[in-house]
Amino acid sequence: MNKKEKELQIQLLSNILFNMKCIILVGIDCLNTVDITELRRELYNNNIQLKVLKNNLAKISVNNTNMMHLNKYFIKSTAIAWSNVDKLNIFNIIINFNKQHNNLNIKFGSIDKKNISIEEMKFLATLPSIKLLRIKIINVIKSIILKLIISIHMPYKQIINILKK
Repeated sequence: MNKKEKELQIQLLSNILFNMKCIILVGIDCLNTVDITELRRELYNNNIQLKVLKNNLAKISVNNTNMMHLNKYFIKSTAIAWSNVDKLNIFNIIINFNKQHNNLNIKFGSIDKKNISIEEMKFLATLPSIKLLRIKIINVIKSIILKLIISIHMPYKQIINILKK
């Protein structure tokens, strides 16, 4: 990797750390290629990016963004997953992948520049996605409207039944 490519990588990671709403650092040194590919595919299908980091470049990037406390996480093979769309879905995917494979090392998480613990990530992973919540709200509204229509229609139906008899 030449100097220009390294500078681009540093700039990319600095932008990710500074601009993204949701970030997770994971250790991937215990994963094989098939597992990493599976993780990438699952994240990609949910509009989440994953990039394997070069630790020295990552440390330089972190120093550029005033997030020096992240330096301690850049040991062994580290990857960053980030999303600017759905904040909760990233935790759901990473935690569930870790349950299946047990060799993904979750190092750090952040939402809206607020650091969160692994326990908080596990809790967030249990919450339903925004898409599912929207579907539930729409179904509740639909059922209320349907009940209202039925209750309005019932007196007319009863009058017609009385007249038929």
